[in-house]
Amino acid sequence: MRIVSFDLGGTNYKTAFFENNKLIKFDQIKSLSNMPPADTLNYISGQSKIYKADAIGVAVAGAVKNGTILQSPNFIKFDGFSIQKHAEKVTGIRTIAENDANCAAWAAHTIHRKNRLLFITLGTGVGGGIVYDGNLICGGVSAEFGHMTILPSGPRCHCGNRGCLEAVIGKWAIRRELEKMGYDISIKQFFKNSEQDMRLKKLVLRIGNYLGIAIASASNLFSPELVLLGGKISLSFDYFSAATIRSFSHRVFEVLEKTPIASSSIEHAELIGAKLLAEKMLLNIGK
Repeated sequence: MRIVSFDLGGTNYKTAFFENNKLIKFDQIKSLSNMPPADTLNYISGQSKIYKADAIGVAVAGAVKNGTILQSPNFIKFDGFSIQKHAEKVTGIRTIAENDANCAAWAAHTIHRKNRLLFITLGTGVGGGIVYDGNLICGGVSAEFGHMTILPSGPRCHCGNRGCLEAVIGKWAIRRELEKMGYDISIKQFFKNSEQDMRLKKLVLRIGNYLGIAIASASNLFSPELVLLGGKISLSFDYFSAATIRSFSHRVFEVLEKTPIASSSIEHAELIGAKLLAEKMLLNIGK
């Protein structure tokens, strides 16, 4: 079975080609999210035909229902666009499209065998995926973890709301705060420098505090057995893990205080999840 999966993010587009469960090829380009959907379809079509795929799995940042992007802060021109239907039309290949964090959550569930799991993606934006009783919670606006309100009068989010988690800990939000403080450094350098710079340290602690509040709120809703963090910012979790866990523990029910919160070790979880969902789609067709 040959499957091509795509992770369409606000910063990069990633592609992986799997044959018989083995990763054969990986590719990455700059995101086309600010371009018309036709550019993205051309990219999907070109990559899929190169590898002669049996199925296509697409992970995309935003609310997705039945393969249609209902709304996406990072893909404004895609709102209401059925990426699943159009990808099938231009490629002639069966396609499934799902929210990127949902894909990552499904990959984590498959690998870790946890029936109740929360996967949080920390990157350009902040996303969430939930597996409950072994089922992926999906279909439209679901598990939009990054758009939980943390600060009611906080900064404006790309979704139009104020004080979303994404608007205070997403990569673009961190860059905004660094610019306000007069720093011209990368996100990676920001975390590293925070060990010596108290101004940066306070921002790091604030990020951890806000993340802990959000995880506690979600955990009180459905008692996850495991909370995993993915995305580029999760690679720096060591810098704000203590603040996150402290904030989480103060707000969650006592019986949930020991819930593991960790940076995911699954490389390209979104791509793997999209591939697994595409496999599941083909198997269901064959029944």
